[in-house]
Amino acid sequence: MLTKESVAPKYNRNSSPRRICLWHDRTAVMTIPMGYRLPFFVLFILSCSILDYLFTVRHMIALGLRELNPVMYYLFTLGGYQAFLFKYLMTAGGLLLLCALSRHLRVNRLITGIAVLYSVLTLYHVFLLRFA
Repeated sequence: MLTKESVAPKYNRNSSPRRICLWHDRTAVMTIPMGYRLPFFVLFILSCSILDYLFTVRHMIALGLRELNPVMYYLFTLGGYQAFLFKYLMTAGGLLLLCALSRHLRVNRLITGIAVLYSVLTLYHVFLLRFA
């Protein structure tokens, strides 16, 4: 006759490899690290932010366009380096905060979303360079 003990595996339950069930364990879902991808995303976002500044200055001078962000427009009227410094420090400060919280899945998605948005913005600037 088969019993539960005769059918059960003959190894210690604690020695078996553990599986993380992401849809049942809320802490497992909320603590997935970004790992080696995080420095890439940070450098990519900072680079795209600098490119955005440079393209914006070029479009303002060559095409006569105006900055729509009122804070950046004011900083552009004061001088170039204040606008650059403000933009870089705001981007770097925000990324520093996001890196501190990067073990959370929602923050990882936010960092990825910011990188995608900066990619689209950079492509828009390249489009303006090419066709305007």
